Amino acid sequence: MDAATPGPVTLDAFPAAVAALLVTEDGHYLLQRRDEKPDIWFPGYCSLFGGLIEEGESPEEALARELSEELDYQPGAFSYFTQVCFDLRRWNRGIKLRYIYEVPVKRAEISGMSLREGQAIELHGPQAVMGIDRLAPYDAVAIGLHMADRLLQRAPLLL
Repeated sequence: MDAATPGPVTLDAFPAAVAALLVTEDGHYLLQRRDEKPDIWFPGYCSLFGGLIEEGESPEEALARELSEELDYQPGAFSYFTQVCFDLRRWNRGIKLRYIYEVPVKRAEISGMSLREGQAIELHGPQAVMGIDRLAPYDAVAIGLHMADRLLQRAPLLL
């Protein structure tokens, strides 16, 4: 054993964030290729669109704001999917709580989006998305859970 298990934490002490699983009708995921800035977490990686929840905002308000700021996109509808908590204290990044929402997107809507943050908008199919060389690990967890959920909806007896 090389390190002691850290003690319990109170999530209220750490900022929470939101992320959007932007999913097309045929199951493709719309991702952001992050900027190559050395001061951001996972520069140059693919990630879900989203960001920090500002003081006084609900997670839903933060999601709508982030999609507007990053893509100039106002989703018609979205639904809560899950929350994921990451203990990144090992890397001096604290505890991260992310609210994940599913946002259905029509392929025709993508051409009307304007990238305002990041290097590129990328569309990845369900067979390829988990094989992306540089996929932000915390978003890989959310995408993996989403793919498993879709599989279980088609074959509920796997439970």
